[in-house]
Amino acid sequence: MAQILKYVIGKDYRPLTVLEAKGGNTFTPDYDKTNWVQARQYEDSLRQVFVEITNEDGSAYDLTGANVLFEGILPDNEHKILDNSHVVFYEDPTTGKFRFDMPAQAFSVAGQYKQAFFRVVKDYRNIATLEFKFEVLADMVVTGMVARDYISPLEDLFNTIKETETKNVAELKKIVDDKINEITDLMTTLNQTNSATLSELNSAKAAVEALQDKIKQDGLFTQGEAEEFKQNTLTSVNNAISKYTDYEKVVDDITSDDGVDNVVNDLAFFSKSLNQNKFNTLFLTDIHWTLMANDSDTNYATAGPKAIQQMMNTTVFDGNVDAVVVNGDNIHGNEFGTSKVPQNINRTKEFVGILNSTFIDTDVFVNMGNHDNGTVWSTAPSAVISQDDLARFYGVNEPRFGETRNKFLAYKDYESKKIRVITMNTFDNPDVLDGKQQIKYPTGKFSIFTNSQIQSLVRALQTVPDDYHVLVFTHQPLEGYFGNRPYDYMTNINHDVVKAILQGFATHTNVSITGVNPEFATSVTADFTQNKGTLIGVVSGHEHRDDTVQSQNGVNGFLRTCFISVGQDRTVGESTQYAFDVIEVDHDNRRITFKRFGKGDDYSYGY
Repeated sequence: MAQILKYVIGKDYRPLTVLEAKGGNTFTPDYDKTNWVQARQYEDSLRQVFVEITNEDGSAYDLTGANVLFEGILPDNEHKILDNSHVVFYEDPTTGKFRFDMPAQAFSVAGQYKQAFFRVVKDYRNIATLEFKFEVLADMVVTGMVARDYISPLEDLFNTIKETETKNVAELKKIVDDKINEITDLMTTLNQTNSATLSELNSAKAAVEALQDKIKQDGLFTQGEAEEFKQNTLTSVNNAISKYTDYEKVVDDITSDDGVDNVVNDLAFFSKSLNQNKFNTLFLTDIHWTLMANDSDTNYATAGPKAIQQMMNTTVFDGNVDAVVVNGDNIHGNEFGTSKVPQNINRTKEFVGILNSTFIDTDVFVNMGNHDNGTVWSTAPSAVISQDDLARFYGVNEPRFGETRNKFLAYKDYESKKIRVITMNTFDNPDVLDGKQQIKYPTGKFSIFTNSQIQSLVRALQTVPDDYHVLVFTHQPLEGYFGNRPYDYMTNINHDVVKAILQGFATHTNVSITGVNPEFATSVTADFTQNKGTLIGVVSGHEHRDDTVQSQNGVNGFLRTCFISVGQDRTVGESTQYAFDVIEVDHDNRRITFKRFGKGDDYSYGY
């Protein structure tokens, strides 16, 4: 016997309470009569549930690249099912259909599930939770199955151990070595940020590692010990599961050569070659991710879809550099010939999800570029991501890793290497309209520093500890390329104020300056004469090219090229489709070095 559940993916109709939430899907309101599953305890014949998903317009929902998990709380309200290994796409995934073969443990307790749903994850983000009523009828004749948690990656390990009867130590060692990575992935998947949950999950991982150690010592691993290990591990994981509220799917193998021979190995070798005694920042600027670019420059259409895999491949630097700076123009924003806010929002959310999965153990500073809110393409309010929404999507409204923050302006000290990193938003443009009800200050024409950000910069510089060196990042150079080539299309507001502040800090002098634009009034009086910090310089992108240092009144400006492969003798399918730096700062010898991977050259400068 099989049952078919039907869902419609569309507008988010979730009620406000957690228990009533349907997770971004809508279906027949009286779902008790429509989307339900009923089974008999211990019944092997009802293991399959068929699911059909459509869009609101009736078309099939494309499940290409999707992963489906079954999650449920058994009727005893104690044990849980978390199964990510039994989905079957029995037709083409574009039909929106799948079958889920329920594990036997799902039918161990009679009664109604406290909660049961399929979680659909696609493009590294949660698409929907498809909730349904799940009843298990009592079987008074056949008894014997004991309720327990069922977590599929761990079950695979336990079943394999049982099959080998734990007699062959060498074979068991291989089994555990192969499976421990899967358990680690599960730990990461359940919750990447909750420290209490991670503590519980690490206890589970420790149990597996203890087994590894025993095997390495050629110790006997008995069935009794196997069962004890199994129960202890399940208890730890169960404690963690009871705490988590939501999670993003982490790719099992996030890296891929993606048509470039051995590029992941080359990246890993490059990462391992870094001097850990120096301060290292992975600098990714102008990624311009897009999937279906309709740009006049066909290079974007060719290279844009590659950019996200390229960024994912930089996960080999995670935990091996001190910081990551993602320096703006993270999405291209012109996939449909004009900037449409739903597409830009979706692309931004996807980018952030992948970014968070790529760098788990490293501080990530995110900057905003002129492309990121969509106004470089359109000034219609309906086509623009607001500053508040963009800050919320990137999670920069509050500190994330011990930094001090005013949205995209952020700074943090790295004490062991005496470095302060500062990021500034060169497109702090307000979301105001002109007389024609269009965005008055689009990022394609204006680069603005507001008074709030300027005052935050002053505080950041005045509090630099003695003998610390300061590295500043902006998406756009402060004035053309630092004043030497003024833009002829961009109006820069309060850039002169920011330059004066940086020059005052660099030269240890007093600063007194008032902005000339009354709509963005700002006035600064700052004393840097007692400050003993050193300004390394300002690193920027935006112009998609490399250039040598430009110095002006004691401030060094560095321009580095775009991450995406667009022109400049760069070829998709070769290593030159990459172009990014690891920025090494040698505090003691006062030297900054840009170590290039891909197209371009290293560059070093004494400051």
